[in-house]
Amino acid sequence: MSRSTKVPAFLRFSGKVIKDWTTASAIGTFLLYLLGYLSLRFHQTALGITTDLAVLDERYLFAGARFLVFVASCLPYAGLLAAAIWGVCHLVWLRLPATRRSALSRAWVVLAVGLALSFAMVLWVMRACFAVIRRPIPFWTAVPGPTWAVGVLRGDEVVQSLFFTGLLLTTAIVTALLAAAIRAGLATERDRTMAAALTAMVLMMILLLPINHGTLLAPYDVQRTGMIGKTAVPNGQKAWVLGEGKDRVSYLLKSDAGTISIVSAPWKLVDRLDMASSESLLDVVFEAKNGGARTGGGGSLLEKVGVIAGLNLTPLGLKGGTENARRGDIWIAGPAETGPDPSPRAKGAYGWPIVQPGTDRIYAMRGEELVRMGLTAGAPEEIARIPNVLRLVGFDALGDRFLALVSRDRDHFDAVFFTAGGQRESTAGEEIAMGSAEADVLLADEHRYGDTSVVADNGQVKLGGQTVDYCQGTKCGQVDYSAHGKRVVYVRSVGGG
Repeated sequence: MSRSTKVPAFLRFSGKVIKDWTTASAIGTFLLYLLGYLSLRFHQTALGITTDLAVLDERYLFAGARFLVFVASCLPYAGLLAAAIWGVCHLVWLRLPATRRSALSRAWVVLAVGLALSFAMVLWVMRACFAVIRRPIPFWTAVPGPTWAVGVLRGDEVVQSLFFTGLLLTTAIVTALLAAAIRAGLATERDRTMAAALTAMVLMMILLLPINHGTLLAPYDVQRTGMIGKTAVPNGQKAWVLGEGKDRVSYLLKSDAGTISIVSAPWKLVDRLDMASSESLLDVVFEAKNGGARTGGGGSLLEKVGVIAGLNLTPLGLKGGTENARRGDIWIAGPAETGPDPSPRAKGAYGWPIVQPGTDRIYAMRGEELVRMGLTAGAPEEIARIPNVLRLVGFDALGDRFLALVSRDRDHFDAVFFTAGGQRESTAGEEIAMGSAEADVLLADEHRYGDTSVVADNGQVKLGGQTVDYCQGTKCGQVDYSAHGKRVVYVRSVGGG
């Protein structure tokens, strides 16, 4: 006769704990892997080295862990802001009459607020990271997307933490609104439909958190090296380690002429990684390192001003001059095929309008006043005074400084960098003689943005070889181009029709 053996209670409890822990750890590992996958994948896409990532890769776990650590570092900021927001909202809520509080507590009202907030956040803030990765950073010719996104990309740890705290807090608020609506009861089909839509938005916002982290917040540092695999870097080129993958090492190559390429070498061909220094990838791409073009340090004048967007360093015989330097009204026009038709933007005695990349704000001179206005709307505002300006040349590709030519006398001028706020930053060149090769480049009336050229030629304003304004017998010139807004900005002389 068999005897049953009674299992001790603590063993039954241990088995249940082990089973639950195994399930929880499997779910946690999956979520960590998913977060790391989104963060690392989009970061590598921005670098232009996506071919070295497999579907299964332990680096996703480490990337997920880094993401969670970053989230944890932002929680103190989020807690303080959440407490402040809750306090203000609670005081306002207590001052509302009971009938108003009852109306605002309805599920559809709460869901409508959540949908409005989530749509605004996704469309105008969280989705901006996709503009940054539309083209790999090493091949940027101008900064894509809104300027604030690039500001976060280049910002310090506090700026980045505050930005991500805003994303976290908004996601938490939308989630809380969804929970409150469900708790209030989804009595109608409308309520249930709105709740389903808000649930989808919450999931989208949660998935966009690691994507924004990998795209805007993960560091874009590259290490200078003198070797590519076992081969020395050729003369006339510089190299940086762009990324270390499972099977290969990727390198960024930049020639003295500014041409950038990405190459990779299998690990079996790499004896060692000889890395001399760490630099910002954005500074490498736009040649804006301290001690270089930014500070007016070493390098030729044309190397220093080569960071200016649209500046044609080989103007093909188009001599610079001041024949189109008369001040007048600022006009804008679109491509000949799509428009819009030419129209005045600001009337007055303006000169040398230039467009700040990303923001589509126009900067121009009005006498000795540096003024700023929107591309299509907004009154001009004075932001600084710059005496003796011969002309504004253009902004750098990041939009945080512009180049102006400041007259010394009738035959010489200086090339000076100014911040976007109008403060003098550094001097790129001094006593540049009129008629010199450098002057021809800086004074040329043609600007080039990739394959697109803008020029005032024979009394007409042309974009990509197509006339956008015949100017109707008036004097047109001083052209610039908004690559983001697809508009040509130029001057028609005062009194022109």
